[in-house]
Amino acid sequence: MHESTRIRLEEMKARRKGRTFKVSRVPRAVAAQSFKGVIETSQVGSFLAASISWITGIKGDKSCGCANLASQMNKRGPDWCEKQADHIIGKMMSNKDKLAEAVKVPAAVLNSVFGVMAVEAGARVLLWNAIRKDRARAVKKKRVGVARHRSRSVERKARRADPPVVRAALPNDVRKNLIYHIYPVKRQRWLWQWNLDQILKRIDLFNGRRIVGIVCDDSTDPAEMVKEYLQGHGFEFIVEENDRGRGGRKSLGENVTAVKLMQAVQSFEPEVTFRAHAKGVTKRFGKPLSDRTENGETVKKWTEIMYAVCLDDWPTVRGQLEEFAMSGPFRKLKKLSGAAWYYSGSFYWYEHIRFYQRNWQDLEPRRTGVESLPGRLFKTSEVGCLHGDDCGSLYHHTYMRDEVWPAFVEWKTGR
Repeated sequence: MHESTRIRLEEMKARRKGRTFKVSRVPRAVAAQSFKGVIETSQVGSFLAASISWITGIKGDKSCGCANLASQMNKRGPDWCEKQADHIIGKMMSNKDKLAEAVKVPAAVLNSVFGVMAVEAGARVLLWNAIRKDRARAVKKKRVGVARHRSRSVERKARRADPPVVRAALPNDVRKNLIYHIYPVKRQRWLWQWNLDQILKRIDLFNGRRIVGIVCDDSTDPAEMVKEYLQGHGFEFIVEENDRGRGGRKSLGENVTAVKLMQAVQSFEPEVTFRAHAKGVTKRFGKPLSDRTENGETVKKWTEIMYAVCLDDWPTVRGQLEEFAMSGPFRKLKKLSGAAWYYSGSFYWYEHIRFYQRNWQDLEPRRTGVESLPGRLFKTSEVGCLHGDDCGSLYHHTYMRDEVWPAFVEWKTGR
């Protein structure tokens, strides 16, 4: 130890000599209540102030009482604001002169009968929007709060309890199943038919069960049309009503049929299953959806690559499934919901014994549940990637044109 360091340590010890330190501990109930208070803090006043600032450019301060009103609304919460709506709107209306100055409208106009009615109606809309946003924020906060603050030790114990992924030899005549999801949109019928054509061109690869999950609503073709299209190829069908989402919740998409499809082929034998869906049926292949980021033709190329890589090179797929529990194209090493990684596009193979030993039924109740499932079951070291590992955004047409598609052409040439 350096001499100067030793001297400083002795000086610190001398200063502390004779002192006593009291360690205070907060009772668990008090700490829990404090944490609950942080989680449930309202932002209704802040939402209202932000809306007013964005529309009019007025930033409230203490001189006009706006900051105090926003603070009071945050403390009292959305229920109080709903009951005291007239009082709050009255406070807002008292600042009509500032509003006239900000929007460069004569004060006489805003103080007229029709002007007062218009301003009051606008204030009421802004208030109700702020209340709605705050309630939606509170619901979301409570929903994810538990997941975010779970004990990490519990997760580590659960991961340690999973059986290890070890290399497993597959028989030469290994049973290969197909489970497939389709949403047969009526106005773009040729898109779902194009997807099924990609499967039918390679149908002989699947010597096991071939099961298609169909979801229908008033915007789709009937399930019988899909069944007729696949007639004569030994397909089985699971038909469900499409989930469009309610109350602000997004639709569940492929989740509707996912568990039933996986359950239908479940076994603890050395089998493998390919899982995919009719991709792009809500896009317009060949027509741009956005000048900057998304293009219908990009989605088509992305889908072509996934079909080819997954189904046109069985020896490579077989080798990956002997080494790993799962494999698929475009493994993205970024978080998706509760997953540390995912296969972008949700086309993947899995080996039964290792896959069905995990908690495969625990799909997240959201549209990306099928896509995030592999990353929630396995670590990156336990899965393989058939093509395009650690890829970027496959919706970006310049990335597809300059990097992804040339790499695919090279892959085809080198086979």
